[in-house]
Amino acid sequence: MDSFDLFETVFLRDVGNPSSLFLFIGQQGLNDGVLQISAETFRHIRIEAENEAYRQFQHPDLDDIYQVLGSLAMLEEEQLLKLKNTELHFEKAALRLNPFFEEMIKLSRQKNGRVLYLSDMYLPKDFLEQNLRDRDLLRGEDRLYLSNQEKAEKGDGSLFRKVLEQESLDPSDLIHHGNCPDADFKAPSSLGIGVLHYNNGNLTHWEKFHESNSVNSDGLSSLWAGVSRRARCAESSLADHQIGKTAVSVAGPLLVTFIHWCLNNAAREGIKKLVFVARDGEVLFKIAKILQQGTPKYQSIQLKYIYGSRQAWRSASIFEFGEFEKSWIMEGDHAISRDKIIARLGLDATYTTKMPETEDPEKLWSGVLENLHNPALQKATEKRELVLKYLEQEGLLLEETGYVEIGCTGLTIAALEKILTSAGKSIPRSYFFGLSADSPSMAPSRASAFFYNSVNKTGFAPAPDFNYFVLLEMFCAASHGRTTGYKIQSRKVVPIMELPQKYWDGQSEQIRHLQGGILAFAHQYVDSPLSVKDPNQALTTCAKVIRKYWQDPSQEEAESWGSYLKEHDQSGLDCLEMGRKLDLKDFSRCMLSQSMPESWWPAATKRRTTQTTLKILQFGIFAGRQFTKARIGLGRLKETLLGQN
Repeated sequence: MDSFDLFETVFLRDVGNPSSLFLFIGQQGLNDGVLQISAETFRHIRIEAENEAYRQFQHPDLDDIYQVLGSLAMLEEEQLLKLKNTELHFEKAALRLNPFFEEMIKLSRQKNGRVLYLSDMYLPKDFLEQNLRDRDLLRGEDRLYLSNQEKAEKGDGSLFRKVLEQESLDPSDLIHHGNCPDADFKAPSSLGIGVLHYNNGNLTHWEKFHESNSVNSDGLSSLWAGVSRRARCAESSLADHQIGKTAVSVAGPLLVTFIHWCLNNAAREGIKKLVFVARDGEVLFKIAKILQQGTPKYQSIQLKYIYGSRQAWRSASIFEFGEFEKSWIMEGDHAISRDKIIARLGLDATYTTKMPETEDPEKLWSGVLENLHNPALQKATEKRELVLKYLEQEGLLLEETGYVEIGCTGLTIAALEKILTSAGKSIPRSYFFGLSADSPSMAPSRASAFFYNSVNKTGFAPAPDFNYFVLLEMFCAASHGRTTGYKIQSRKVVPIMELPQKYWDGQSEQIRHLQGGILAFAHQYVDSPLSVKDPNQALTTCAKVIRKYWQDPSQEEAESWGSYLKEHDQSGLDCLEMGRKLDLKDFSRCMLSQSMPESWWPAATKRRTTQTTLKILQFGIFAGRQFTKARIGLGRLKETLLGQN
């Protein structure tokens, strides 16, 4: 026969830690005029009341806890009754059936005729039985053993002994399923009862991090923890894969909250079509479809996925060679080259010889103005016609549209605006996670941003140790390649596609786990209170998650994501590891530059590089500085001696 623990096993709550429900109960108590204290204060008192009730009554029920609560918070009987009923209401609303156990319970009942449930819990027995019946989990001869009814508990084995006695079972006849290492594993094992420990019901380190911010976020981050756990339990393969773990607990919360914000804004602003642009838009589009299905007010918006890119749109937007064009043609911290410039302009390799052989940016820009002006403008005209025909074909030139982007400079959407304006078409709205335009004149004219907007100086600005643009681009890895332009094929405009970029070894499996984890979070998000909350409330919570992941990744996170190949150049010519592992070959570079080699993700590089190698490279930096000092000193000595002569 099988017995099942209830909470964090058969049932999963919306929240990470059940004590976070007390925040919502406190908030409701304030709204109803039952409480005169803050929700946070109520939470603390409710926790202490429970602790004291366990000391006084050993196996308390909810009435015992509220009796103590009344004395601690100085509340009247009527107030206590309302709060207790509010707690039962929130408990019922928070409960979700764990899909992992739904089929298991069905099979167990078919095999044994009935199932048993065991729980160390203060909630009323009739309340729990009704919740089991509502989900068709409690039938005929099934039975619930509850600590506050049996005056025994799992933790010391006494509840298991009662079950064996009352059910006339030998220990070997029973197999128990549960999540608690002590109450559901050690205690029954010590009695000879078979045990199948269910670890997925327990919070992961990221879910614990979310839960730790529960009070500071009015419970929102606890809802993130609960949704993340439910997503993991619904997609059990995620628990064994680092990419999947990150997807469900880090990427999922960030991206789903952003798309929730986009849909809210689009619905409010009367957007008819919301457009997601390849490749970053692939998973964002899938998220939007999930959120749309669960929310009636979004269902009037048509969601579109189209093929476009920096390479396809920027080169088509050239009418002149001004500051806007120079900003993206000469873009990049890495060494600029004539090959990159030719590719960015959309010209073929035969034009390379018309450019000077140099890496000097100003000389290269002069080469563009002197030698590529006319062919680039002609090519832009050809490409622009195809862009407009493609957009018209996709039905994006008539109705009010909005474009969704992770963001950064916003230059690609600004280029699209130039193309549309040239054809007398209306400018779309645009929704960015973050917009970091160099100046207002470079930014899209109808842009809104969720996390940061450089135009009006709102939100959280990016920084080298807070590079969320790179992080989110990484989380939006796509299953298909880059769009380089368009062509006519069978009287239709079709995108010209490159092969998929290789982000990792085992590419298809990694993308499957990444998008699978994000979408699993989205499905559970819809079925949680988060779906009706204002996503703007999550801004500071998003910042904490990004900062922790970027500045302090675990070894496993650094290894799996640090090896990700980040495409830097818009023409696809540079692909560097996010957090490259340093080795002794970098010694001479450290001596010459007197600094560590550049890395997209310094914290991951530090994690992946051995301590011995780091010390040797740091010595190289020290030696380089000493050598420079010695050279300067010798130079001064030489000048002194020559002066004396």
